[in-house]
Amino acid sequence: MKKKLWVGGMSCPKCLHHLERAFEELGGSLLATDLSEGTLTIDLPQALDDGALAEVVEEAGYDFVRAEDGEEGT
Repeated sequence: MKKKLWVGGMSCPKCLHHLERAFEELGGSLLATDLSEGTLTIDLPQALDDGALAEVVEEAGYDFVRAEDGEEGT
C-alpha cells in the first residue's frame, strides 16, 4: 500500500529519520520525501486507514495533516 502523507513539524533530516523508523516498525519504507512541502510517500505491506497513519505520525512526535493514495513512481 502506497500513501502520500502531509506532516506538520517535519523540518530536517533527523525528522525524516524518526518517521522512517516509525514506519519500518510496521514493515514499511519511505519512498520519497519533500521537506519543503512537508510530504513523504510510504509503502506499507498492509492497508492502514488515516486514523492508524495519524497515530504512527503523532507517536513519532509530528502532526498528521492528511493522506492520499500514493501513485506508482512517487
